Amino acid sequence: MAMVGHIKPWQSIVALLILLLPSLFFVSKVSPNNHMYLYYEKDDPKLVFEKQVRDTFANDTIYILLFQGDDLLEANFLGRLHKLTEDLSSLEFVAKVTSPTNVDHIEASADGFEVTPLIDVDADEFSQQSIKSRITKDRFAKGILLADDARTLAVVVEPVAGEVKEFYEPLEQQIRKQVVQNKLDDHLKGVSGMSAVVAADTRSMARDTQILLPLSFLLGILVLWWMFRSYVVVAFGLVSLTVTVVSTISLYGIFNVPFTAVSEMVPSLISALTIAFLVHLFNSVYFWHDKGLSVEESVKNAMQDVRSPSLFAALTTIAGFVSLVTTRIPPVQSFGWVVSVGLVVIYVVVIWLMPPLVAKFLTFPEKVKKSGLRGLDTVVWGIAKIGLRHPKWVIAGHVLAILILAPVLFAIRVETNFIEFFKPNHEIRKSTDLVEKNLSGTASIDVVFSLDHLDGLKSPEKLQVIKNFKDWVEKLPEVDKAVSPVEVIEDMHWAYNGEKEGYRTLPDDRELITQYLFINSGEDLYDLVNRDFTQARVGLRMKSLGSIKLKGVLQNIENYLSKNCPEDLSWKLAGSTFLEVSLLDTLIEDQERGVLVAIILVLGMMAFLFRSFSGSIMCMIPNVLPIFVCFVAMGLSNIALDLATITISGITLGIAVDDTIHVFHGFLHRMRKGQSKLWAMARTFKQAGRAITVTTLILLAQYLVFLTATYRPVNYFGLLMAVGVASALLFDLLLLPALIQAFWRKSKREQNSSRDTAITKRHAA
Repeated sequence: MAMVGHIKPWQSIVALLILLLPSLFFVSKVSPNNHMYLYYEKDDPKLVFEKQVRDTFANDTIYILLFQGDDLLEANFLGRLHKLTEDLSSLEFVAKVTSPTNVDHIEASADGFEVTPLIDVDADEFSQQSIKSRITKDRFAKGILLADDARTLAVVVEPVAGEVKEFYEPLEQQIRKQVVQNKLDDHLKGVSGMSAVVAADTRSMARDTQILLPLSFLLGILVLWWMFRSYVVVAFGLVSLTVTVVSTISLYGIFNVPFTAVSEMVPSLISALTIAFLVHLFNSVYFWHDKGLSVEESVKNAMQDVRSPSLFAALTTIAGFVSLVTTRIPPVQSFGWVVSVGLVVIYVVVIWLMPPLVAKFLTFPEKVKKSGLRGLDTVVWGIAKIGLRHPKWVIAGHVLAILILAPVLFAIRVETNFIEFFKPNHEIRKSTDLVEKNLSGTASIDVVFSLDHLDGLKSPEKLQVIKNFKDWVEKLPEVDKAVSPVEVIEDMHWAYNGEKEGYRTLPDDRELITQYLFINSGEDLYDLVNRDFTQARVGLRMKSLGSIKLKGVLQNIENYLSKNCPEDLSWKLAGSTFLEVSLLDTLIEDQERGVLVAIILVLGMMAFLFRSFSGSIMCMIPNVLPIFVCFVAMGLSNIALDLATITISGITLGIAVDDTIHVFHGFLHRMRKGQSKLWAMARTFKQAGRAITVTTLILLAQYLVFLTATYRPVNYFGLLMAVGVASALLFDLLLLPALIQAFWRKSKREQNSSRDTAITKRHAA
């Protein structure tokens, strides 16, 4: 019975089943969810305050149903709309539904004023003219629920607030079903709002996973067949891919970690890395079989060749992903540790569990065809010779290119606006554009004012501060709409005085304000102020401008409030858009820290592996440069640093160093056997050059699969990773030999090894 590394084939099979079968159960527990809250640590002050605000006021993670038509004010349509409003209100997970037929409207009455629905479908008198008159007078509905031309209206569905649930996509389907049942689907032109964005995220993740994973598997299997022309190798590849990918994804179910848009990249990434490890293994097995060894001996020799460099390649790649754990963004943290564990699984499966099975079941045809792969040796060695023959020119050329391209780094922008992550032709983008064109923006920011004492916000002086801010902020070109409790009080004062011109102002009498609030029977007021009148909010609606522009607006708001708000009236910002924009600084800081951590970890591991700090420094150069190339590509192509591309630097470094380890490890091994520098490099590229080139091509193809995703950050991740691994290969083939030729000197250990080898050869002669 074939046994490699003290593991028997049946033991390998049992171990693979132990990894796979429980994982299949936990994979079913994985649930996609891309809610904004998930991108903050649970104890983050911004998130804690946001949840407190949503417990008190309206939830701004909403669905906006946009209806258009020429008959929106006709009784037939409004009757169906009101029925829809009632039906939606009865759905599970729906906290409130606001539409033109149930939103509060303040108007004069015989007793002073009364609060009635803006469009009362049960009213005795019902005409389009009277409805338009009421709409014209109402300051809240215009721009949010109704357009000036009365051809566009919206229904706002507010889900329950609190802990994040995975109901957004199913709830949207229920909402759309109710629209159809009430025969309003012909008028429904779009569904927008942050809840709709989360639902679209969920659909995109499901769709992308269904496409990306099979494509990655198929591509990996085709590569193995193309390289080794063996059904047995293909079978080993399929088994390895299934075990590693399923085991890794199951971690999300085992630890109840949300599967976000960042997690979407995990399956294909694990697939690509698994194939890369398999290629190194089988390339070495075929290499020794070409020398005339049996299958079992070829596998044993291959294990001696690849086990150590594969271990350190896995560890350095893990180091790149572990650097992501230092971020403060939980989905990126989980992405880092999940892939790190996945790499451990890959190493165990490919390097420990597969070889005994390979030794037992692999057969070689009489004539092994490798489909032109031998031609790669000539190309690889041809590039390496340029670096060895002209090291100074190669190094100088790289330095010059860096100096020329470095200014491009300043063009990199940062983006955290979730709506921008979808392609312009995506349904959610088109719906959002339609809402923002006809009504007001969908970006939501709340400015929350607080006082310590009960009924403090009934003070005319404090309300005037809020009014001044509301009037100022509404003049900003980026702000479409601002609402506050002050307008409600002004409308009460106006209606109480017979809707006379000049009375739509804030009363300066606290007792009068208190009387108005006592008479008020509406509930919409308490979406803007709490019942203790210690906390109030000014809700801002803006268009989706992108994170940088929105950050500028927030800075203007903060500057105004710092200068104009009294000390006893505190204020804070909240809202889903505020949380998005607040991720900007976190992304930038975490990117800088992540790169530094990755470099330190990888450098330390290479120093331990090579037993040479100077050699490790030299090897870091061609591995850090791909990060530089990725950032240059981002600057030139206007790709933003976002929740996916923040992972690029650590991953690129971790993966790029794998090939360097295989090359430099082989070079040192031969140098310590007494070979010359040139001969050691030639033999190294003869054995490892083809493997690192092919694995790079595999990774390149696997990353380009990400271009089929619907989520733009995933597209950009794949494109940048392809750029990173391609440039890493070029640096390993061209720059690394030049650096070795220019700077590498034999250590005492290598000199002693060379002398011992020479003495042994003389005695043998």
